Amino acid sequence: MLAVGVLAAAGIAVPAANATEESAPRDTSVAPAAVPAHAVTGYWQNFNNGATVQTLAEVQDQYDIIAVSFADATSTPGEVTFNLDSAGLGGYTVEQFKADLAAKKSGGKSVIISIGGEKGAVAVNDDASAKAFADSAYRLMQEYGFDGVDIDLENGLNSTYMTQALKSLSAKAGSGFVLTMAPQTIDMQSTSNEYFKTALNVKD
Repeated sequence: MLAVGVLAAAGIAVPAANATEESAPRDTSVAPAAVPAHAVTGYWQNFNNGATVQTLAEVQDQYDIIAVSFADATSTPGEVTFNLDSAGLGGYTVEQFKADLAAKKSGGKSVIISIGGEKGAVAVNDDASAKAFADSAYRLMQEYGFDGVDIDLENGLNSTYMTQALKSLSAKAGSGFVLTMAPQTIDMQSTSNEYFKTALNVKD
């Protein structure tokens, strides 16, 4: 059920400036793991598509970064949420999911929330949607303990506003924030492509 992804994985650690209540470190008892120089990343599916269903606890130890796929778009542009498919996953509960996530982190793994996928419809095209993206992704990090996000937007993105959103999210999350991207081959053919520009914009 965990599909291997070829990612340009980079941990972004940007100290939060002028910390406020909104940008305070997320409330988690497990410190973020350091991402290895050469990391193996895979996707854990929050749905049943016929592959063997597994819990986060059953993900093999060889994976350094586990991308939980996928976050869901809401009716607010840019905003994302996460709905565990308990029924499709054999009764896997939110409490079990959170406990398994914390255990993976205790074992030195990074667990991130993936945004997009083939049917993903998250659009970040202006200041308001960039803020909605950063705020909602940070809320998911606080609620579930995710270490960061994976950008897997196969239906296009705006490099200006996605960059803005990711830098804002990084500032909120602080040290230990993990960012990965899963571009399609066609998205990385030219540095003028929006996906490629986003990757270059956030490589720090």
